[in-house]
Amino acid sequence: MIRLDLTIQQADCLQQLLLDNALDYDAQCTTLLSKLAQAYDQATATQTCPVCHSTFTQLRRGRTGHYCSSACKQRAYRQRRNAWQRYIPPRS
Repeated sequence: MIRLDLTIQQADCLQQLLLDNALDYDAQCTTLLSKLAQAYDQATATQTCPVCHSTFTQLRRGRTGHYCSSACKQRAYRQRRNAWQRYIPPRS
């Protein structure tokens, strides 16, 4: 498997090039176009931050983020930590 690091503009250009030059759609071309469309959908998918409820688009590669910023990530950690401390009594 080969991974390509493409920007969204480069992916659009590649898709247009494939559509223009592929007069007869064979199985490989169709598979490549569908994989390109899936990658484009994943790259531009919007998510909602569970802390501040704002929508954001993840623009980097790797694991998908759950929070819109590191501040919201830290706020969620503090909320989880404080909720946990309320349920467990301190040791005596």
